[in-house]
Amino acid sequence: MGGTLGQGIIFMSDEQFSDLCDKYTLDEIDKYFAIIVDCERSGKHYKKKSHYQAVIDMAERDRRIK
Repeated sequence: MGGTLGQGIIFMSDEQFSDLCDKYTLDEIDKYFAIIVDCERSGKHYKKKSHYQAVIDMAERDRRIK
């Protein structure tokens, strides 16, 4: 992953990241990664789901609301 996306805190495989890039815009990915980074830094961890699944869940929820 390039740039500051995930800031070394987001953990997922290259295949998962590539899949997200195919499904969502860079702005969406950046937004969801920022949310995950903030949560991880504040001590709130995604215990039952991967970062990959968390991004998918947030994106689906946002797209349903719009």
